[in-house]
Amino acid sequence: MNRREQRDFLETLDAAYEMHGKTVSSAAKRLWVEGVGQYPLSAVQYGFSRVLQTSPFLPKLADVRLMILSNDGRPSADEAWAIAVQVSDEGATVVWTDEISTAWMDAKPIIDTGDNVAARMAFKSSYNRAVDLAREGTIPIHWKPSLGHDISSRHAVLRAAYEKGHLSSDYVQSLLPTPEKPMSESVRGFIAGSVGPDAEEDSSHKPHIRHLRSILGGNASAACSEN
Repeated sequence: MNRREQRDFLETLDAAYEMHGKTVSSAAKRLWVEGVGQYPLSAVQYGFSRVLQTSPFLPKLADVRLMILSNDGRPSADEAWAIAVQVSDEGATVVWTDEISTAWMDAKPIIDTGDNVAARMAFKSSYNRAVDLAREGTIPIHWKPSLGHDISSRHAVLRAAYEKGHLSSDYVQSLLPTPEKPMSESVRGFIAGSVGPDAEEDSSHKPHIRHLRSILGGNASAACSEN
């Protein structure tokens, strides 16, 4: 919060104490600002109002901080595990957080043994540690995609992530396949066998060129002739 936002919050704090027939000292106000000043005003107001609504007592700094930290959009450990296990399918595109990715890599050696119970426990332990560190460091949640090789299903997954606000529209567009571009003359020439003189002169490239031509074979030549 900036100074103006801190003043707005302290007015809310005064009002809350006034409702209970009490006042807040200047020293107590400084402690409140030190305790929640690193968070956005909207997050602080949410945490403060939630504590007011759920407790008959005056809000405590620790309770407000806990409410702020638990409302950052990060999935619970069980929800995170349900997301992470989808990565086992190499064809699947999965959108997960930094903490889910970290926990999955930490638990991967156990996952590879096939002991799903132990793997899940290791994952949740690592995930909770990563989330606690991120929250203590006031690091915003960050969603990112793990792209599978099944392009046909990628669009639906990325679109759902965009609709949830996890990925931006521009980023999603950059990850989706685009219409195939026509081959340039140089590429046609390479496939057909009439590469440029520079490539032919470099003897180190010749084995690779011959190998690629052998792989492409007649289908590539036919494609070139059709174009």
